[in-house]
Amino acid sequence: TIKETQRISEEANEYRYAVGELDSEIMKMQTKIRTMEQQTAQLDAERKRVTELERQLTIQMVGRKQAQDKLQSLLESHSLNLKDVRVHSKPVRPRKATLSELNE
Repeated sequence: TIKETQRISEEANEYRYAVGELDSEIMKMQTKIRTMEQQTAQLDAERKRVTELERQLTIQMVGRKQAQDKLQSLLESHSLNLKDVRVHSKPVRPRKATLSELNE
């Protein structure tokens, strides 16, 4: 009947509206997810950079310690103290230690 058809049509329109609302929410959530994925990727890249800087710092600290130990050993072998040694006013830039030297 006509009333039955109208009721079904109104109900169908309500469902279409609800589906449209849900589609809108889904699209918003997908946008948020993409943004979070991008931020996660940026954080991962930053974390890798920090890890690499920490690794380089560790290598330099090990190299410094080895150089300090060698200097101390050299001074002790000549019975000198660091204060007895003339230090150049312009420090010589040390070369970076190789991995094989660091592993010794």
